[in-house]
Parts: sequence; structure tokens; C-alpha cells
Amino acid sequence: EERLLEFGQHRVRYNKARRELVFTGKHTGPLGVDPERVLGPKLIVDGDMPTKKFFLSHAATIHLRNLDPSTTKQEISDFFQTCCTLPRDVEGSIEFVTCYQGLPTGKAYVGFDEHGEAEAAMALCESNGSLLGLGPNKIIMKRVKDAFKVSRDRRSARSEEELLDSLDNWEKYADPEDLEELFANGISKEALDEALRAIRYHNPTFSSLDQAMRSETINPEKETGGMYRELVQTYISTLKECISTPENPGPIYESIFLPDEEVDTEIFEDEPIRQEELKKRREVP
Repeated sequence: EERLLEFGQHRVRYNKARRELVFTGKHTGPLGVDPERVLGPKLIVDGDMPTKKFFLSHAATIHLRNLDPSTTKQEISDFFQTCCTLPRDVEGSIEFVTCYQGLPTGKAYVGFDEHGEAEAAMALCESNGSLLGLGPNKIIMKRVKDAFKVSRDRRSARSEEELLDSLDNWEKYADPEDLEELFANGISKEALDEALRAIRYHNPTFSSLDQAMRSETINPEKETGGMYRELVQTYISTLKECISTPENPGPIYESIFLPDEEVDTEIFEDEPIRQEELKKRREVP
């Protein structure tokens, strides 16, 4: 009792838990293709495994335990940088495990993008699996096993020029004749650059989901970059359908008028002024 009094008080950490779902070997659903699952005997606690997105977006993952609560993602990234070929993604390659109340548990998952990097990190451990040098505590480090033993391809490194070309060069997916038609009708390349870049940068669908290798992607039936190519082609096709001129307003513009109403084309007289104002807004000071 005296020893317990001297031990002090510690806040209890708790997490939600759920029963695992086990595939029965049967399929259900309207088309009979949905796997049938039932509750299994094991209990899965939140934090016992990395999140699905985190695990699928890395070639390998390790688990750290007994971290000091003050340890930051930057410190972990700097520690494992020597094991990595490319600069580490500080925010995206580390996932802290927190309790149900959002408090630190001293656990974290660290993702590695290239083959062999996780093995190099594990080589830093002592024979008993402990790791020194990452904060004041002795860290316990283990490799996260892949239950399904997914075969992952080796990720090819790309230069900065290749990455920028992948991000900004949408024209390789477009028909040059379609672009000439858009340019001739007042739709500038700068406007298309701005629109497609905004869509690409602000929609995660066109990042890890679309650019993943086939062995890592959630949609293996689609080729790398296929979703973005489909977006560009659909966007340009839609713009062509919306082209309107005073001589040929087009069905979309005509649809805003009643069947027996005369089509008003005065709006086209102000279009050059509007285009010039938009051009000035895009100018970088």
C-alpha cells in the first residue's frame, strides 16, 4: 500500500474496441458479389493497427511504442531520414495513436515509401528490439505485418521536373484540335491551367488514389493517372458543348429562353470586356 501511494497518480487511457469481421467464404448482395462477413472471436482495439489509407499508401510500416509524449513528427522524421532515399514527408508518413479522448498513448506508426527502408530502420534496433536515441525513453519497435501478403512493386524515383510535369501538364491528355477550338472561342490556356490545377491540387482523388502504383492502388483496374486523364477529357468536352457565339448561340444558351421567345445576344457584346478583366486578375503583380 505504501509503495502504491508513492507511485503517484496516472491518467487512465482507454480506446474503443470492436469485434473483427471474418469472411465466411460466401457472397451476398443484389448481385451476389459482396463478401459475407460475420463477427469473429478477436477484439480489435483502435490503434492496434494503422488506418487503412496510411497502410496502403506506404511500401512498409513500423510500429513504435513507449514514445515520450513530447516527441514530435519532425523529430521522428529526422531520426529515420538516414534510412530513406528521398526526403521524408513529415506529416503524411507518421501517424500518432491517441486514446479515445485524443491524448497521446506513446505509440506511433511510421511509413516508408521505398523497398528496403523499413529493413534499414529495423537494423537500428538492438537485439531485443529496443531503440535508443529517439527521445529520453527506450523505444520498442516492430515491423507491421501484412496479413494478406500483398506483392508491392518497387517505386521508381522521379526527378523534380518529372513530378512538375505530372502535376501541370494536362495538355498531353487533350486533343490539339479541341484545344484550338477552345482558344479560337476566347477560352485561354491560362484559364484552363488555373481551373485544372485547382481541381488537381484540391481533390485527393487525383493524388494518392490516382497516382498510386497498381499493386498499391484501391482501384487496380485503372491505370496510373487514368482518372485525371478522364477528368481533363470530360472537362474539355463539356467546354466545347458550352461554346456560344452570336451567330450560333448553341442549345445550352438557347434553352434559357422560351420556345417562342427571341434569343437575346446582347450579352456577347460585353464578353470581350469581361475576358479582359479576367486576364488582368490573373496577372501576377
